Amino acid sequence: MKQLKPALCLLLGFVVSGCEIIGSAGPQQVGDFKCGEYAICTDKLEYNSVIPAGNRYQLVIRYENRESVPVYLDRCNLDTKIPVFGFEYVEDDSTGSAFNRGWGCVAGIANFLVLPGESRVDTLTVFPSVFSHGAPWGAVSGAHRLYYEKILCCGQGDGSLSRVYSNIFTLH
Repeated sequence: MKQLKPALCLLLGFVVSGCEIIGSAGPQQVGDFKCGEYAICTDKLEYNSVIPAGNRYQLVIRYENRESVPVYLDRCNLDTKIPVFGFEYVEDDSTGSAFNRGWGCVAGIANFLVLPGESRVDTLTVFPSVFSHGAPWGAVSGAHRLYYEKILCCGQGDGSLSRVYSNIFTLH
């Protein structure tokens, strides 16, 4: 198992710490939750805020490359230890997630390579970064799912980004 040094950085309202690259051996499991049909899964199905005031969550995310070719996960800049990610609020199509913010990325940055059968685990501490009239803009609780943006390697597909989604989880 290859362990990267934990990092702590503030990027557009997301605090990110730690990243571990793990091999393909062993069950598809994070904590007590099995990934099942999802290439991305969370360590829990329900989360409570890590601070009493609410709206700050720590999620452990596992991505497994289930493709037959290498996958590149989009990366924002050289200092970023995690892939570009987003959130979707799944209870209402007209309401976005408060945790889904734009990334101010640099072009031409080398993406994260995940070989077929390999996995990576990222720890995300997320909170809303945009507010309207003193309240977070978007849903801060309820059913959400997370996504990474990926590019298939070696002539597979058209080279454009596509999203790979996690299981649905609930934020309280």
